[in-house]
Amino acid sequence: MNIIPKSGGNNFNGNLYATFANRGMQSDNFDSELESKGLKAPNPINYLSDFSPTIGGPIKRDRLWFFGGFRDWRRST
Repeated sequence: MNIIPKSGGNNFNGNLYATFANRGMQSDNFDSELESKGLKAPNPINYLSDFSPTIGGPIKRDRLWFFGGFRDWRRST
């Protein structure tokens, strides 16, 4: 829940969160010693992304506001 006083809620604001990773950005410490103990090699990340924009502001000053956002999260392992 957001509580915004009437005097502070009359501005348009937005936010953007984005992240990305792929196989070229991944490393591990898996070696023959870990393999000899029965561990299996870790799964690689082929593709991972997260994109989340939001926006909000007044429709009618001091009376009615809007807020909206969405999230696009994708992965491929």
